[in-house]
Amino acid sequence: MKRGFLYFFVFLFAFYGISAENMYEVKENVVVTANKDRVKKKDIAKNVKVITKKDIEKMGAISAIDVLKNIPGVIVSTNGGYGSLTSVYLRGASPNHTIVMIDGIEINDPMNPGRSADLSSIMASDIERIEIVMGSESAVYGSDAMAGVINIITVSDKKGLSFFFEGGSKSTTFGGINFQNKQGDLSYWFKGSFFDTDGISAADSKLEGNSEDDGYSNATVNGGLSFEKGRNKFLASIIYINSDSDLDAMGGLYGDAPEYTSDREEYYGKAEWKYSNPFGMDGYTKLGYYYTKIDRKYDNPDDSLIALPLLTSNYTGEISRINFHTFVKLSERNSLSFGLETTEEKGKSYFYSESSYGPYESVFPKKSIDTNSAYLNLISKFKFFTLNLGVRYDDHDQFGSKGTFNAGVVVPLTDTLTFKLNGGTGFKAPSIYQLYDGFCGNPDLKAETSDNYEGFFEKSLMEGKLFFTIGYFYNKYKDLVYFDFTTYKYANGEEAETKGFETTFKYYGKSFSWHFGFTNISYSSDNPAYFYNRPEATINFGLSYAYNNWLFSLTSLYYDDRTGYDFWQGKEVKLDSFTVFDLKISYNLNKNTEIYLKGHNIFDEDYQYVYGYGTLGAVYYVGVKYKAF
Repeated sequence: MKRGFLYFFVFLFAFYGISAENMYEVKENVVVTANKDRVKKKDIAKNVKVITKKDIEKMGAISAIDVLKNIPGVIVSTNGGYGSLTSVYLRGASPNHTIVMIDGIEINDPMNPGRSADLSSIMASDIERIEIVMGSESAVYGSDAMAGVINIITVSDKKGLSFFFEGGSKSTTFGGINFQNKQGDLSYWFKGSFFDTDGISAADSKLEGNSEDDGYSNATVNGGLSFEKGRNKFLASIIYINSDSDLDAMGGLYGDAPEYTSDREEYYGKAEWKYSNPFGMDGYTKLGYYYTKIDRKYDNPDDSLIALPLLTSNYTGEISRINFHTFVKLSERNSLSFGLETTEEKGKSYFYSESSYGPYESVFPKKSIDTNSAYLNLISKFKFFTLNLGVRYDDHDQFGSKGTFNAGVVVPLTDTLTFKLNGGTGFKAPSIYQLYDGFCGNPDLKAETSDNYEGFFEKSLMEGKLFFTIGYFYNKYKDLVYFDFTTYKYANGEEAETKGFETTFKYYGKSFSWHFGFTNISYSSDNPAYFYNRPEATINFGLSYAYNNWLFSLTSLYYDDRTGYDFWQGKEVKLDSFTVFDLKISYNLNKNTEIYLKGHNIFDEDYQYVYGYGTLGAVYYVGVKYKAF
């Protein structure tokens, strides 16, 4: 697809949207991620994207990545099929610069060299809602939020009990239970799911030496309860995920490793106490404890491979966080939130291998990093605009302190047209691995920093059925950590820049709805490898039609040409553009029972996210869902 045609397509949609009539105010939405409080989306100067349970079900998504890939401004890549390493790039930024949370619990891995999150184990069946805040959120969440925050929410206020089961291509089975209930002051929930597939070869099977499929299995349990009495509310929850993956040695020629496997265990828990209306004012105070543990094990007992030695390894990362947060509504036009936070990260690893060079052992003893933080956020409504202000101070026990800020304005131009402008700074602390690894660690590393700016318009049309946004963003990343091949140590110094524009349309009709998104990003960096696998232009499109008891949904994803790297030949390669279509058809047998068919890549597009790694061809699944209440 030519770039000129893309622009024509975008502006054709824009012309239609801007010339539409019958305008009125869009229904207000509430978000919780932008500043840790329930705030009307129309009062937030940031670009916040919300994906609902209904959106997820229409997509026919199996994993969280299946959902995120369909969101404008979100770029994904995977090193194979389900269960393989995944990366998420918010507007082209490094995965290391995005915080990912489940129910407000951070899931970034402290023992990942760049401390990024791997979402390959998060299944879509447990998700009630996803909120994505674009642009730096360091003034709210501190380190690692330079590109934004993704919050995956698994619990809602709705009561219900449902079961589902589906199966299909690649000997895939997927099933689960979702139970949420409330009795008086007590609310409780339990969710569980299992997934198993024979999968595809992680190393692209169309390349020589890659004939063996790599399977994946996942078991997830999610439970919790909350108790409310008077002005007090107590909540506790835990999520446990166990996943097993078959891996390959690498992408490209002869990447197969038939006995190479990984075993991953994840624990996410929290306990909160919330006290309403402190200081005699409308609001609340909340004290919370949040815990993350990610344990990854890799094993290859085969010593006959050229590309991979016999090896065994284990990586364990933990995050413990205590947060004291207060929100008060000072008046009808002013609200204030502030908090104190202390975080401890711990990590350790063990690696052993045997090759033609002899045995090798590396022990990374347990190391920890402490960070103490304070933050404040203000929303003030004036006659002609709403002001957003945020500041945060983080004291890191290794490199020292860092302050960040964010400021934004919301300007209603008409009843149906709003302009939003925001800007701020961000930072990312060096990871435990980058600081303390015995071979390449550098304890003198300093923080990476960023400057982020965005301006965009939001407009409702056709009596609120059509919602349109268009905007421009600019992000500058400085003092980036890189591997210095002259010293064989991590060092600071590289810079990178992303800028571009994004436009989205969403139409909600009684029986017919559609959405369209176009994002164009320009990249520049001291190191070309920084932006491998990332397209300049992406298109997201979807439509759904309901007729009697039937629902038809179609989604599509287009990625422009990208630059990748062939490690086998040691050179850059071009990754061709692609368009993938997914389909779901469902039928309600009665008010309790739904049957469905869903297909991924229904036109069997041949494509790669990362050079040398396979992707799913045309696959189909049939399933049934039963709602008891």
